[in-house]
Amino acid sequence: MKKLLVLLSFCAITNLYSQSWKFSSGGNAFDGKYKTAYVQGKGSEFPYNKPLLTVNLYNDESLNFYIASAGYFQSESETSVKWIFSNEPKVIYITEDLSISKDNKIIFLNSFKNSITREYLSRLDFINKLKTASRVDVRISDKYDDNDIAFKLSGSSKAINFVISKKYKNKIEAIKKEIELEYELKRIEIEKKLILENEEKEKRELIVKNISSLLNNYNLSEIELDKVISKIISYSKIENFNLDSIASLNIESTKTLSAHLNLLDQNDVLIYKIEYIEYAIGSYINKLKTQRRGMDSLHISKLIKFHKLSKDESNNLLKAVLNLSPSKKSLLTDFDSLSVNLPSKFISDPSINLINTKNKSEKSIPYASRLIPEYIKQLTVKRERDIIDRSLFLLSKYQLTKEEELKIINSFQVDKLSKTKALEITTAQIVINRKVPGLTKIALYNKSGKNIYTINIIGKTFAKQLKRKISKLKLG
Repeated sequence: MKKLLVLLSFCAITNLYSQSWKFSSGGNAFDGKYKTAYVQGKGSEFPYNKPLLTVNLYNDESLNFYIASAGYFQSESETSVKWIFSNEPKVIYITEDLSISKDNKIIFLNSFKNSITREYLSRLDFINKLKTASRVDVRISDKYDDNDIAFKLSGSSKAINFVISKKYKNKIEAIKKEIELEYELKRIEIEKKLILENEEKEKRELIVKNISSLLNNYNLSEIELDKVISKIISYSKIENFNLDSIASLNIESTKTLSAHLNLLDQNDVLIYKIEYIEYAIGSYINKLKTQRRGMDSLHISKLIKFHKLSKDESNNLLKAVLNLSPSKKSLLTDFDSLSVNLPSKFISDPSINLINTKNKSEKSIPYASRLIPEYIKQLTVKRERDIIDRSLFLLSKYQLTKEEELKIINSFQVDKLSKTKALEITTAQIVINRKVPGLTKIALYNKSGKNIYTINIIGKTFAKQLKRKISKLKLG
């Protein structure tokens, strides 16, 4: 319908260019009647320098307002229209809501915003403004170019009054009244809603004040208080509990320093537990961390002191233990001893372990060799000395002289037994090798009879001495 009206009226005025307003009417039995008013303007862009500003009304129902022959426009070219009336030189009216015909030659105008008041005029109110000025300047812009147009408004009142019928005005007036009534009803509804919201706000402020006072003991910052209170309010809506039923609360910290907020009623019965709120109470968690670190430091220092480490190595080990990730099962204060272990058949490198004898658990501290190298060296030397002493003790049945013992010690590559504990050696035996004259073997065995290590000593004199001792032992 709109397309047909535009086509009919556009064809009717195409050959009637004039810089004063003209008006006419027409129609047919099939499509109905129309009235149109138009004026030819003067544009700055050739060949679009004879644009038309048109107002038409179809069957007293459908109003069209458009500019034609002012350019070739595309929907994606970001077209906008600006207006300045001669009687309002400081005000620019902006049309952003517009549509473009299929042939891209006509701009249909739908919205008109006052650049100063930011208010919008209806299409009919804007068209009526054409009757009060002598001229209107128009700038049509897109992302490619501008076309500045001037339309004279001489005779516009008579032309527009011809088009805008009383029936149409009455219809628009009725619509306005309906909108105004709807607006008034909406305003009343909004006022009621605001009253309820204010009452709810006041109630909420009292509740928030109460909750804030309950959180005073935790010395939270304002931001943290807001986060916790927002969390409580949010959960009250989700879990459907009353905020005014909260009589007390407490923050429950876990071994890993996560935190849960317990909300209690006046009988200390749990209303709801909000889990994992540590992100919202950073300052309180930091305070707990500081307290726990102090307790951990004192406790672990006592365990380390037992080993009599140097000051530097004690500090290295203490720092490493305190930096361990928190455990869900045990606190550092739950461990009652600390062991330093040299390599054995079960472990390839030195290790440090915290031990909880109560629940029979252990926690490993990595990089033992880096943390306490001197202490491990001391333990290694002691182990080697213990292995030598143990071996000589087991060989005491041969009644060795100090000189013979020294010969054995000097031939003992004790580092080959770096994973052996002294008490694992249960038997020591001297063997004279008959195939190789002057070769004496001293074999060390564990309780299973497995040869752990053999000391090879070459020397005929030493071999003869030990051979006599073996014979004497057998005879005895």
